[in-house]
Amino acid sequence: MIKIIKIFVFVMILSYLIGIVNSREYTDENFLDPNVYKNIDFDREDIYIIQAFYDNLPDDKWSSLRYDLISNFDLIRDHSKIDGQKFLKDLGCVNCFFNVYEEQPELSLLTYSGQGIKHIKGDYVSIPGTYHNSEVYYSITEDGIIVGIDPGSLSDDLEVPLTDSVTVTSSKHFVSVKIGDDEFDLAGGDVRIKNGEIILEKGREDDIFYSGTIINGVRIKPNGRDTRLFFDGKERDFNGNELKDCDCNYVSMNEDSRILISGINENNGFVGHSISFEDTQFVKTITSFSMVHNFGTIILENRENEQPEPLIPKLMMIFSPSLEEEAGEMVE
Repeated sequence: MIKIIKIFVFVMILSYLIGIVNSREYTDENFLDPNVYKNIDFDREDIYIIQAFYDNLPDDKWSSLRYDLISNFDLIRDHSKIDGQKFLKDLGCVNCFFNVYEEQPELSLLTYSGQGIKHIKGDYVSIPGTYHNSEVYYSITEDGIIVGIDPGSLSDDLEVPLTDSVTVTSSKHFVSVKIGDDEFDLAGGDVRIKNGEIILEKGREDDIFYSGTIINGVRIKPNGRDTRLFFDGKERDFNGNELKDCDCNYVSMNEDSRILISGINENNGFVGHSISFEDTQFVKTITSFSMVHNFGTIILENRENEQPEPLIPKLMMIFSPSLEEEAGEMVE
């Protein structure tokens, strides 16, 4: 009985001492002693406002931090030490994860905040944003941040906030993407999303393994110039507000009316893109179509639901003025 009482008293004294340690007020000087980290309570909010706490934090303790309690990430001088996976979890993105490799120096290119992650090249992903609705992975490259859905995810939906600038990839896995009012299906390749704009980037023309990106059953491959994507089926003016600062072509599609418009920018030379239909989603009586020249605008419209009786698909080709002039000179 006496032995039990002694053990009880010892436990009480130990708990009291630990309580004193954890209730103490910390200053910069406390964290000059590495032993202070052995018994510290990482759930205490007050330790996260002290510069020296981060400066002297042992490497094996970065995974113990409560990143949701950090109000000022600028106190962390070296963000490459941050445990990205723990950061995602603490900020509420519990189904998100990093594609972490054995050596990944690209992590040193990241800056963290209480709202998200920024890449040194300009990419930004909000955390948790709307990504917590799916099993999302983030791949960090020296050029930016790539977002994708894990092939084993129960959800194929990915909603990208308008504040984010990322590359969304399908990794040969069907992804239903939503950004603002735009929604589209990505079934192969990747798209660039920046400040609400949806872009297929140039620069992969020499990649023999790249055959384009499949959007809503349409395969589009840029050729020497970016391609902007729109999903209202309307034509754009290259001198209008949406495209005047963009050296790019565009594709505008509307699934409901089965309209596909392809516009080629003539301002800086004849550089087109290729388009082909992967399935019968847009024009059910045409199995394949390819556009590789800068002739202006093509509009394909499926009219099988016209009343009182179905009509054959409508094909309109609007040639650029310069080509019409050239054609007229050839005729003369």
